Amino acid sequence: LPLFWDDTYLFECEATVLYMRTLAAPGKVAVILDQTICYPAGGGQPSDVATISTTNSMDASSSSSSSSSSLSSEIAASGGDDSNVFFIIDDLKWENRSIVLHEGHFKDDNRRFKINDKVLVRIDPDVRRLHARIHSAGHLLDTAMEQIEIHLIPGKGYHYPAGPYVEYIGKLPNPEQKDSVAHQLEQRANELICQGGPVEKEMAGEDRVIHLCGGIFPDYLPRDKPARMLNVAGGWCPCG
Repeated sequence: LPLFWDDTYLFECEATVLYMRTLAAPGKVAVILDQTICYPAGGGQPSDVATISTTNSMDASSSSSSSSSSLSSEIAASGGDDSNVFFIIDDLKWENRSIVLHEGHFKDDNRRFKINDKVLVRIDPDVRRLHARIHSAGHLLDTAMEQIEIHLIPGKGYHYPAGPYVEYIGKLPNPEQKDSVAHQLEQRANELICQGGPVEKEMAGEDRVIHLCGGIFPDYLPRDKPARMLNVAGGWCPCG
């Protein structure tokens, strides 16, 4: 069960180990949990930096959600209490778009989780906050684009810290207006940022998606299950 759809700023959770799979690379294992806060790369957003440990290995870190540097320090040191099991996540992947695979390695390969173990999942708060801000900025750009009445279709979004961007499908009526449009877009985006406001989310069926998307159903969304929709600065768009 992915918990990140409902709470972007949940930085740790308890979970139960359901399954473990040995991977081809030496020492690499995929762990499947009953629930997780770890976001796998997708929708233009990179994966979280995260660890999994037996719950008593982090007894002293209950305040970790407000301590942004502790997790990165532990990972750098391959940390954790030596008396407990500590798993460093190297990659996060979707399986069948419903199960999150936590791929990584154990601090001590001779001491691994057992099925039904209770564990603590932690992500780096600074990394998650940065990724969320960049991703939300991409949606804000979509809203600003519509509000300056440039009706291009959002295409690829690249929400990584190194050079984020959004590609749009279509052409400007007058290519010579490119610089002017860029200036208007920046100005409107800055105005929306200054106005502020909450980000709304909704799980929507096909008819509701069509309504929120101005009469169209995006062809990259599945029609057989609800879509996650976000309202950023007054503009609804699919996300996730």
